[in-house]
Amino acid sequence: MYSGILKNNTLKFKKQIPLTLEEALSKLQYYCAYQERCEKEVVQKLKEYGIEGDMIWEIIELLKAENYLNQQRFAESFVRGKFNYKKWGRVKIRKFLKQKGVNPAEMAIGLAEIDETDYWLTLERLAIEKAQIVKGKDGFDKKQKVYRFLLQKGYEVFLVQEILKTIDFME
Repeated sequence: MYSGILKNNTLKFKKQIPLTLEEALSKLQYYCAYQERCEKEVVQKLKEYGIEGDMIWEIIELLKAENYLNQQRFAESFVRGKFNYKKWGRVKIRKFLKQKGVNPAEMAIGLAEIDETDYWLTLERLAIEKAQIVKGKDGFDKKQKVYRFLLQKGYEVFLVQEILKTIDFME
């Protein structure tokens, strides 16, 4: 297997020697210990290392057995991080968890990490902050911009509509 290396705007190829089971397991233990990972990320990393077929699933099972890899723990960590730091709403978080291959049961457990009061207060704070800085030709225009911003952040339509009723968009 070959992998490309970009150096000085030229693509050079080097032959990649597949790792042994022990070498791959050691690298993946470090990879998973450094940060929570989902199965999809681990499979991708193994393929980058030149590992294929049954050996991928053998390594994944070993990582699960040693508790390096845990989808539920990943979902909980992902939800906490995206909500607390990026202020994402449930819709966007759910979409990204689905892309990461997290099943609906683990997704629900992860989303349960979000406190309802914190969720509402975060949505309210985002709406107020955006309303103060957004420019528009009139109140309706400003309200639409805040509405689109909150939907883009992944908040539910009915909650966004509810919160926007409480904000005065007149100048």
